[in-house]
Amino acid sequence: MGEGFRSGFVALLGRPNAGKSTLVNQMVGLEVSIATRKPQTTRHRILGIADGDGHQIVFVDTPGIHRARKNSPPALSSRLNKTAIAGAAGVDVALLLLTCGGWRDSDRRALQAAKESGAPVVLGINKIDRLRDKAQLLPLIEQSVRLFSFAEVVPLSALKRDNLERLRAVLVRQLPAAPRGFPRGQTSDRGRRFMAAEFLREQLINHLGQELPHVVAVEVRRCVEEGGALAVDAVVWVEKAGQKPIVLGKNGARIKSAGVRARKKMERRFGSHVRLNTWVKVKKNWTDDERALRSLGYAEHG
Repeated sequence: MGEGFRSGFVALLGRPNAGKSTLVNQMVGLEVSIATRKPQTTRHRILGIADGDGHQIVFVDTPGIHRARKNSPPALSSRLNKTAIAGAAGVDVALLLLTCGGWRDSDRRALQAAKESGAPVVLGINKIDRLRDKAQLLPLIEQSVRLFSFAEVVPLSALKRDNLERLRAVLVRQLPAAPRGFPRGQTSDRGRRFMAAEFLREQLINHLGQELPHVVAVEVRRCVEEGGALAVDAVVWVEKAGQKPIVLGKNGARIKSAGVRARKKMERRFGSHVRLNTWVKVKKNWTDDERALRSLGYAEHG
């Protein structure tokens, strides 16, 4: 490894639905963090590891920093914000992702977390593919640099891969000279059990309405090689009895459809045939119960 090798951690901060998980997946070249159109999809601190010529960037994907919505469970909302803010601690670079729609209160909260990290802050202005005239970016860039002295500002589209190589170069310049922190080829710090749960939760989010996805959790209780296949047993938790039939769907059609799509993603990711068994159960008010949150893997700071 040459003396010029650069390596380090980049915390990805921003409000829900800014495109953080999509950006991490594009930079890594593999889905390491689920991404949907619905906000607050990411609930955990996830590392996405991107190797390149002379560098290794370890992205720290975090939940979106947000103000709790009316009637939203305070315990879960608080835990997600703590996880996001803690994700910026001790990193080499903070990458704040803003959309081209402009600054909101939650963006300013994310900026504050980036400032408090003590690391250089790079601003990425995402979703520029939605702009008919790129000149519309100029007032937003001018407003942004008045708010804070960013190391650099990079307009981009994570979805369309527009300007991602420039972003990569900008981040690498900010990283310290250091050896690779993870073996080449490793793409995440998360194993099959976690990813299996996330793939199923992703499909449930896509199949459900606007509110119910926020009270659904997936717990994989078994993930083992068995008879030439990967056997996955997953429990889908809801917090009220009336939510269970909604997740199941008529004659179990909704959970079956979500399970089929999740199983196909697992098979592509794990390179193995998968046998997925699912159950839907009730854990009363789990989103506002600290003990339940811990039991379902929502640690104090992610």
